[in-house]
This record gives sequence, structure tokens and C-alpha cells, in this order.
Amino acid sequence: MEETNKILTFLLPKELIEYFDLLSIIEVSETVKMPSHILIKLKEKNVYHAQQGDQGQDYEAKGVSSEITIQDFPLRGKPVYINIQRRSWRHKQTKKIVRNQYNFKA
Repeated sequence: MEETNKILTFLLPKELIEYFDLLSIIEVSETVKMPSHILIKLKEKNVYHAQQGDQGQDYEAKGVSSEITIQDFPLRGKPVYINIQRRSWRHKQTKKIVRNQYNFKA
């Protein structure tokens, strides 16, 4: 898997690789609705990044959201889609639900 992560550094923003775990990379066969394509599945690591004024230990993991799909640039003539699952955290006292904030640029 380490070699795969090294290859991903040429394809995805470094922050995406740093904060998300690679679940799979698959080549999907053509269907009625979509041509054959490459699908990269990522899941956010179980780490809360404390925001300004927050105490990270005051939060507990509260699950994973449904995945979102982003279309990326084609590879070897095939469309590339990235499925991303984000995590949520809940403040132990206030019960407020929060998510990590990211600003990715390719």
C-alpha cells in the first residue's frame, strides 16, 4: 500500500493523501449509465483537527457521512472519479456536531 500512496502523490493534492485513507482504486467496466472509468475511494482518517479555541479532546467521533463523488482529470483516456467519505465529531458537553475544515487545491 505504501507504493500506491507514493503514486497517488502525483495524482492528488498532498493534503488529500495526508488526511484521508485510501480504501481502493478500481477500474469500473462500462455500464448503460457510465463509460468505463477509474474509481478512487477515500475515507477521512479518524483524527479531529482542533479549530482555533477548541480543545481536541473535548470531541468524540460520531460517524461517517455518505460519500460524495468528485470528477477528476482523466488518466490514460479514462474518466476518474473520487469517492470521499467525511467524518463527524460531537462536542462532549454541547453536543454540537463539527467536521474538519479543508482547503484543497490541485
